Amino acid sequence: MHFATVLSTLGLMASIALAAPKAPILAARDEDVDFTVYKDDAGNVESFVNATALGVDIFEPIPDDGVVLNDRIVAEPGTKAWAWIRAQIDINWDEVTEEQLQKRQGWANIGIGMWAQDNCKIIGQGQASYFDNVQYNVHHYGTINHYSFGIRYRGLRNGEQLDVSRLNGNDWCGTYVATIARNSGTGCGHVGPINCFRLWLN
Repeated sequence: MHFATVLSTLGLMASIALAAPKAPILAARDEDVDFTVYKDDAGNVESFVNATALGVDIFEPIPDDGVVLNDRIVAEPGTKAWAWIRAQIDINWDEVTEEQLQKRQGWANIGIGMWAQDNCKIIGQGQASYFDNVQYNVHHYGTINHYSFGIRYRGLRNGEQLDVSRLNGNDWCGTYVATIARNSGTGCGHVGPINCFRLWLN
């Protein structure tokens, strides 16, 4: 009788375990992200066209409809600041004029953008965050899930490494997800879901 009760209990526990939804297991990994500058059918950089249509000079400081939060600026879809952030990722600083460079004296050498949708591509869908003064070996994070990631001004060089992570408990950078860039170019790529990044100097 006792043995039968034990078997019945074990069977019930197994049924509950099988019925319960399982959380996906996302293992840490190295990932080669394809950073892309998107162009329209005429060969124009899409983000430049969109910013120009809103009257945004992408070489001037970020428009004032962005919101400053600690170490980053947050912009909502449809704002000039959102268009400016998106365009920063696509600027090739080896090709800009001296006049355009002079507008940026004193700015950081690497800027990082994170988007709440894929491919940093569609204005009007999802929040964007921009970090203009990225420091080495410091966690930078946003409190929403991000699915695409952009690098502006220059690519990463030997000895630099870009890691991304996501929320674990109360720590927005608590779970390492991937190393997404070493010796990268500039542009935008799909990642995520992530909340946090860290630029290492090895």
